[in-house]
Amino acid sequence: GSLTLTLQGSLLPFTAAFQGSGGGPSGPWETGPRLPAPNFLQGFAHLNGRLYSLGGSDGGTQHAAVNFSVLGATGVPGPWTATAPLPQPRHSLVAVSALGRLYAVGGTLVGAGAATNSLYYATPDPIDGSIAGWTSASLPTPLAGLSAVSFTASGSDLFAIGGHNASGTTLNSVYVSRLDADTGAPGTWTQLVDMPLTLGYA
Repeated sequence: GSLTLTLQGSLLPFTAAFQGSGGGPSGPWETGPRLPAPNFLQGFAHLNGRLYSLGGSDGGTQHAAVNFSVLGATGVPGPWTATAPLPQPRHSLVAVSALGRLYAVGGTLVGAGAATNSLYYATPDPIDGSIAGWTSASLPTPLAGLSAVSFTASGSDLFAIGGHNASGTTLNSVYVSRLDADTGAPGTWTQLVDMPLTLGYA
């Protein structure tokens, strides 16, 4: 059956654990390769058979590092490889894959201690997984600790859900942006109906 990859973190180096699934757990948990440095509150996304880790913190220093691991045929992660870092260190961001690209959405900036409205996206090489550089865009408002998903129907929409603002207030807001199919750039953000409850770090 397929494997569900679960990442667990603390101030100690992250490990990747994997477990067979098919109606429920079917095998023991095993430890995968550690990230190059202690890290948590980073964003993770899967794209082209690779797992990407973006940003994060070691509890004292925020990171801009981006690393990826190739997943084997059974879902077992391989060693981590460094690629182009984010333009600014941050933690409490969310990572999303859509249209063959990676998106680093929101987060808390180093030194500022507050949510940011910055958003970065990049197109990893489909052959070797490397990233040459990141392009800047923005959210409609500063957000950190949010959730984000992409949904593809007639196009690809990026949703930014909940999180907290620059004042630390947890939000129930939902925003959506249509991603350009050619460039990957987010379009105009539209605020949708609020959720019934606030949501942060989900």
